[in-house]
Amino acid sequence: MGASSVPVPFILPADRVKKYLQVADGRDKALKIIQYCIKVVLWSELVTKTRHADVHQRIKSVASHFSTTRKILRLAHCVEPYLELRDLLREGEPWRSMRDMAKKGLHTRGVMQVFAVVIAGLGIVNDCVDDVICLAKIGALDKKWVDRLEMTSSRMWMASIIYDILDNLRGMGKIATDLAMRQRALATAIASKEVDADQLATDRSAVAALEQKLFVQRVSFFKLCADYAFDYVDVFHVTGRRGDGIQAIAGLIAALLSTYKLWLKAK
Repeated sequence: MGASSVPVPFILPADRVKKYLQVADGRDKALKIIQYCIKVVLWSELVTKTRHADVHQRIKSVASHFSTTRKILRLAHCVEPYLELRDLLREGEPWRSMRDMAKKGLHTRGVMQVFAVVIAGLGIVNDCVDDVICLAKIGALDKKWVDRLEMTSSRMWMASIIYDILDNLRGMGKIATDLAMRQRALATAIASKEVDADQLATDRSAVAALEQKLFVQRVSFFKLCADYAFDYVDVFHVTGRRGDGIQAIAGLIAALLSTYKLWLKAK
């Protein structure tokens, strides 16, 4: 028997891990999980400066370096919101929505389409500001830019999070409605016993796909809520141990949920 035919039981799906880590966002989230696990450990005082001085200093340094590495990985991230803005303007949906609202008055879909353009533009500015902050923190620019721009970055991120939450809820409602219609149609088809097996399999696949889509949308919602809690601390100046705890736990939850979403895409 050749070596290639010997079955080797791998518990870890290596190909999927490789595909996940090849994406810059995957590396960013992997580092973020470790960074915020350390922050939770430090905040909960499982490792303290008095009792474990050496270990405390080491893991605190690791968290700091991981934070800097993540910022470097995200340099030039402004390309992503730029492409979103380009696609939105090419499709022309915002312009149609504006013309429609001018004739018929405001409606939710139209307002969200217009805000999508605003938020994409804001995302470009926010990412550029984050790049300046990163370059200032690593010494490539004057460090005074950090203090000047950090609050601006936090406020722009807060605006984006609020929009994303509203858009997520709107999308979740639409998916839930479509799923309910599909489930009723499938139940009717099964009860009638007049649909062929191929059509029934197609309908079941469509229902399963919508269920998965709704599940991912809910994961995104909770991730956005964690982002909001994290940014709330910076925007509204929640200081001390409470602020540190909120950001440590919210950051870890957001990292885990983001990683789970990327892991699903890496299938």
